[in-house]
Amino acid sequence: MVSSLWSLNIPPKVRIFVWRICLNAIPSLANLWIRKVVADPHCLRCGAAVETSDHALFWCGDARKVWGWNWFDSFFKELKIVPVLDVFHILLSKVNSSELAHFCLITWAIWNDRNSFSNCGISKAPKLVVFRAAKLLSGLLKLNTEVTILKNIKSIGLGAAIRDDKGKIIIARSRLMQGSFSCETGKLLALWEGLLVAKFYKISMNIAEVDSTSVASILNSSNPF
Repeated sequence: MVSSLWSLNIPPKVRIFVWRICLNAIPSLANLWIRKVVADPHCLRCGAAVETSDHALFWCGDARKVWGWNWFDSFFKELKIVPVLDVFHILLSKVNSSELAHFCLITWAIWNDRNSFSNCGISKAPKLVVFRAAKLLSGLLKLNTEVTILKNIKSIGLGAAIRDDKGKIIIARSRLMQGSFSCETGKLLALWEGLLVAKFYKISMNIAEVDSTSVASILNSSNPF
């Protein structure tokens, strides 16, 4: 497991952070309480449990909302509450190196958001935490989509753009589709359009961003239909 984590294509600060997680060496409230630095080890965000490393990163309600914005949500729904090392051991048997790198980056972003709440009382929306993690991915491609509902002509405008890790557009496409569709259906159609473009140009996508929890839930479901 150590070699798999240490060889990931992620920023050094994230790699070191993940290593510290596995050593139970991050300053969770449980660890600080053991060292008599804080008087109460309970999670400041949910207050429902002692804030161990695994609770802060995986099981706290706020953390779960972040995981709900990507396919790892289904992974956690099938997983019992287990320690950090068990999470990584199980995950290593299910994902490739790119997916593992993405998982580590989201974990790092969740911890940073936790620190922001603990120190300043400020927490980002779950999707913004995920987007922050995505910005750290190096050399990977991301799909963004946009939908415009045109009720006056009973049509929707679909837009898709594939960007590199610096935000530069590699290729983009837009089209008008006739028919009356819900916003949710429109977002799914735009995503489908973007994936068709990627397939046509033989582009391997790493991330597809969506700005709707309901759409993310559909995509992350093991049996959406």
